[in-house]
Amino acid sequence: MDKKYYQITAIYEYSRKRILEIVDEKRVTNTRRFIEILKEKMDLKINTVQTKNGDEFVNN
Repeated sequence: MDKKYYQITAIYEYSRKRILEIVDEKRVTNTRRFIEILKEKMDLKINTVQTKNGDEFVNN
């Protein structure tokens, strides 16, 4: 069976800088970890996250 991978991409609206992460599962925990990586790499306070509202981004 082939392994699937997914890409999470963040784009900073002001500079258009992109940061991406490759993950092996669509999970809320991967998204949370990615946001922590963003805070560290971009050295910015994150006020808003825009998503397509997939299950990996919202925890209903």
